[in-house]
Amino acid sequence: MKSVLEQIEEMRTRLTQTNTNERTLVRSLGEALNRIDDELLHEVRMVTAQYNARRSAIMEELQNLAATIGTLPNYAHHPMPALEDGPVSRELPAYEPPTNDQQPRVLGRGDWRQATTNIQDELDFHLHGLPSRH
Repeated sequence: MKSVLEQIEEMRTRLTQTNTNERTLVRSLGEALNRIDDELLHEVRMVTAQYNARRSAIMEELQNLAATIGTLPNYAHHPMPALEDGPVSRELPAYEPPTNDQQPRVLGRGDWRQATTNIQDELDFHLHGLPSRH
């Protein structure tokens, strides 16, 4: 049978080995966590770079769109057929709404002043029930 001192020495040896093993495991765990953190940081930076690249491309497209709003497209490479056929009439034909399921009739040129008066008369009639002033 072993003496109490020998048993205490064995326990101390086992505790020292256990302590050493646990320190090694804790160091390994710390290193593994640091590696995972570095990988995560790298992935976040990659996602951020991709997001910034997409955002820059979208901003560039929006700026191009804003620059072209209100401008006419360049048809130099594809001329319009009406321009190739000869001079274009600058007068628009007058429009008369169809009645009784007829096709609309296009008349000769109209007077824009009369057309605006007609619009005002229609609005007055429908909104206020007033007859035409003219």
